[in-house]
Amino acid sequence: MKTLNDSPLQFDTKGGIGFRVSSSATRKRLGRAGVHVKTEPPRPTLTGRVFDDIVGLGSAALIPHVRQLLEKDSVRVIHQSDTVTRIRVCGALDYVIDRIQHQVWVEPAPLTRQERAAKEQAPWYHPLNGKRHDADLLDPLCKPMWLNYIAARPGWFGYAFARHKGTQKQLFTEQDEMALALQRVIRTTWRHIACDKAFILLRHCLVTALTLQLGPSTVSLAMRSRQRTKNMALDARHMSLVLRHQQAFASMARENPRLLPALTAWLLHDENDSAATSLKLHDALPLMRRDLLAAGLQPKAWRYLAQHGFKQLQPHNLSYAHWASMLQTLHALDAARWPALPPRGFLRLLHDTAGHPLHYEDTCDRIAAGWFWQVACDAAHACKGDTAEYSYLFDCIPAWAWMVRHYQLRPDKNQRRKGRAWLEFMSDVLQSMALEQDVPAWALWLPPDGWDDSHRHKIVPLQSPQALLREAIELHNCADAYQDRCRAESHILISLRLRATDKPVALACIERRGCNWVLGQLAGPCNQPVRRWVQQIAQEAVAWVRYHHSQRPPVAVQPQGSDDINDDINEEHLLFEDP
Repeated sequence: MKTLNDSPLQFDTKGGIGFRVSSSATRKRLGRAGVHVKTEPPRPTLTGRVFDDIVGLGSAALIPHVRQLLEKDSVRVIHQSDTVTRIRVCGALDYVIDRIQHQVWVEPAPLTRQERAAKEQAPWYHPLNGKRHDADLLDPLCKPMWLNYIAARPGWFGYAFARHKGTQKQLFTEQDEMALALQRVIRTTWRHIACDKAFILLRHCLVTALTLQLGPSTVSLAMRSRQRTKNMALDARHMSLVLRHQQAFASMARENPRLLPALTAWLLHDENDSAATSLKLHDALPLMRRDLLAAGLQPKAWRYLAQHGFKQLQPHNLSYAHWASMLQTLHALDAARWPALPPRGFLRLLHDTAGHPLHYEDTCDRIAAGWFWQVACDAAHACKGDTAEYSYLFDCIPAWAWMVRHYQLRPDKNQRRKGRAWLEFMSDVLQSMALEQDVPAWALWLPPDGWDDSHRHKIVPLQSPQALLREAIELHNCADAYQDRCRAESHILISLRLRATDKPVALACIERRGCNWVLGQLAGPCNQPVRRWVQQIAQEAVAWVRYHHSQRPPVAVQPQGSDDINDDINEEHLLFEDP
């Protein structure tokens, strides 16, 4: 076993990402060192309350013990063999690097001969026994729980605390009480040493040693391939993954560095990690492309991913981005016909408000169509440099998504070409329409439900301004311009629909000529011509209007020269006239 002494403190900013992160963090911590820090350990005051006295005595003993370890025995690099390296911190915990198993973990350091022979034992159990693979390698010892490794070791209590050894069975009768006392001691100790200069330098030396033993280039490769990028942390599990597939990560870094996080997500998906380990994978790019196309995506999806990168397709507030979530996003962008990529976070907003579209034009109650994603992404990409405009668009998306899903809007090509302007126009129109009451305003002698259920198709008379506007939105025509003529009952608009889906297939305009009703205009969506069976249904609708017009109740009119008649006259004495 070989022991290497640590070199003096040096700030290296040219040795890779690991050195730059450590140097920057150490400079910041040294600038805050000594400010509002409790330098003297607390003096325990025996109060007679056994639990509080034990916590006070334990804190008073642990704080100087930790400071002593920080000064004389902080970091040691121990080469246990050619393949195993241990980095021992304060003689209590080891960062183990195993080059055969390709793993990095943290475990308690073996007891020394003096510790095994010590009679002063800790009154609590060690809560962190065993290997831990979730340690942070670039921000180590950032939480107070690492002090558990020191607090649970024998031989450090001293007379002031060890004199209670004979009554420890009475003091700590429950495991919960022991754990609670340990946590109280740990938190008190952490508040006193967190900003000590010696502890800050210890963390910097530990990061330097880990980076040198793992390799600066390997640490940089692991940092560039992380899934979680909200901070500068480097998880030991991710570092182990990079060590197992170092050649595959290096190859991906040469071909397309933007796909490094995608490689991490692909390896963690399903059982690709174990399969790649057994195959000793050197280049994962063909397998990743194969799995992406096997998910039902077009080849353009791979080009889109390679162009923009994995991180740009994932919401910034996700803890970890998964391969399955990336495929789901690519399916939604495929249904949107590959729009311009918006800023990060905008795709998460679309997912939460509009859902992941399945088709470009079809909209259901919960999922907006792909054209809405296309319009929204293009608008967000156009205003990503204007913070105020982007914030306004971000706030409008939920209302627009509800509008599209609720009214099931289906714009034509010209309306989709207008994009955001058309959505703003429709929002204003529908908002004004919602303020009015949707009640029949004309042709009250027509049944509002149309035919009965025995017919395969359905006719719906449009008897209010809101009904005209909804029909104009669904069929992309100017039906709302007929409002005045409908009020005068010179025209009646009939919506021809499929009874099974209630989808409009055509709009019939029935005109009144004298005492007769005839079919005027008949058009499908976007004023397109209709088929023969639709024309037959329209003729049946004309006959239906004629029948109900003939069965309507007579309209009472007041005869000329009857101004002196009392207003309360009985309706049975009035004259009737066919309008």
